[in-house]
Amino acid sequence: MNAATIMTTDVATTRCGITVAEAMKILKDSRVRQLPVVDNNNKVLGILTSKKLLYLTLPRYIAEVLLKDVKFAPDLPQFHQRCAELAHKD
Repeated sequence: MNAATIMTTDVATTRCGITVAEAMKILKDSRVRQLPVVDNNNKVLGILTSKKLLYLTLPRYIAEVLLKDVKFAPDLPQFHQRCAELAHKD
């Protein structure tokens, strides 16, 4: 058995100019985790991976979407002190 007998021949590829969103859609639609990036002569220039795309985009998504309305109190000891004072106020 050699590589030719077990390799995938219908490989999804993309070009350098696509957006991250387009690359993620191709990965999802093709049900693959790696996407070769090719030039106009179909020479492989590199590989986009779903893991790398998530690594690069997830922190921004978390910061801009998931944590958008998160509130916090940076000085908690002082906050707890004030709550205790209010709780025992006559």
